[in-house]
Amino acid sequence: MFSPLLKALSSGRPTSFGSLLALPAYAGHGGMLNQACQMLLWAGHLHPCLPATAAAPAQALNRALWRAAAAGHDYGWLAAPALGSGLPAARPAMLAAHALDLDPSLRGEALLAAVRALDPEAADAGHLAAFERESLPAWQRLGVLANSS
Repeated sequence: MFSPLLKALSSGRPTSFGSLLALPAYAGHGGMLNQACQMLLWAGHLHPCLPATAAAPAQALNRALWRAAAAGHDYGWLAAPALGSGLPAARPAMLAAHALDLDPSLRGEALLAAVRALDPEAADAGHLAAFERESLPAWQRLGVLANSS
């Protein structure tokens, strides 16, 4: 039930329900696809996205939130305009976003050093590598953080 759906979603690009329904595994089985999508929604692995919206207002709010995180305040959420909602954000990820906002070219050890300068206790190399590999691209697709390219 999940394999064709997960394979279709693995590109990370938005996909419509109609295009998923056109997959051979779901032809004539819209109810099964609907249930599979709902389970992924409940688990936090799938999000319905809105049509393209202006990301600048949400990014301005996020900028204020991660600046506040750098000043010691933790809010734990960032605005995701493509979702029309918020996403949970741990302090290290917010500090990394703040560092990237100041210098979008930071990656790897340079990003780790920038986060350590903000809060030495929040900078874990493993978590930061996972942020760069997984969260950062997703945040950029969702409009949380501007693309650095």
